[in-house]
Amino acid sequence: MADEPADEPLLPKAKAKAKAKAKARASASYGSAAVLAPPEQAYMKCLDNLTTMKIAENTSTLEMLTPMEAGNKYHLDGRNKQGEEKIRLFEMVEHTQCCSRMMKASCNDCAPWDVAIYYAEQGSPTKAMTMERPCTCTCCCFNRPTVEITDVSTTTKLGSITDPCNLCDMTFTVYDKTDEPVLYAKGGCCQPGLMCPMPCGPCAKVSFSVDDAKTGQEIATITKEIHCTAMMGGDADNYEVDIEKVSNYEHRALLMALSLFIDFRYFTAKGDNKCSLDSCCCCCSYCSSCCPQDE
Repeated sequence: MADEPADEPLLPKAKAKAKAKAKARASASYGSAAVLAPPEQAYMKCLDNLTTMKIAENTSTLEMLTPMEAGNKYHLDGRNKQGEEKIRLFEMVEHTQCCSRMMKASCNDCAPWDVAIYYAEQGSPTKAMTMERPCTCTCCCFNRPTVEITDVSTTTKLGSITDPCNLCDMTFTVYDKTDEPVLYAKGGCCQPGLMCPMPCGPCAKVSFSVDDAKTGQEIATITKEIHCTAMMGGDADNYEVDIEKVSNYEHRALLMALSLFIDFRYFTAKGDNKCSLDSCCCCCSYCSSCCPQDE
């Protein structure tokens, strides 16, 4: 009986210690592939072996010489865990209809678009994923733009990405296949690359931090690089995505899709009607219909 009072205060300490260990294990194994079966698709195995993704938009001569808005095309290079540089691992092609592409210039928040992502490491490109952003009636914080990502081989949903209402910063929420938020991305509105985009110095990049939705820890970064083509009237954009800390291969696929979503949301509309933070007031970044348009 004399030992019982001595044991009681140890229980809260033991529980707190066990809780701390469990939290540490969860933090250390964020997105670990141990919670998933090993990837079966070849493109998922490729993504699982990368530490950095470099997404480059192909320059369109048609866009540079005419007011036309051509369908965007991208390719993805990367650096694997062995330190090897790999080129043309993926190709991304926009299949949006012509009228819908023209709609992006004046009503980007509502315009539909779709992109096919092809796995091209083995030579002949094979469709791996699709991104579909349906036409919506979006106004301010209502019915925010959302894109759904689908695995073509299994026809199952990989996740979705939405652009929540935000008065100043560019923010994005990434959801998994069960519609649970897994990643938050944020880019500040006062970056030099937004206010004065130039192909040199601090004005040559726009950065986005990506945080784990559960722990709040930064686990990836997306950097938009500004090149000379932007000064010549083109809109070819490059993105570098650091995914070394992201071990969940499905989340890596969603980060690849997030880079394209960021480009479509803020950096693809052509000419003076371009509705993005580098041409409009930061307070209007959440609603394209609020931005000033030239008559």
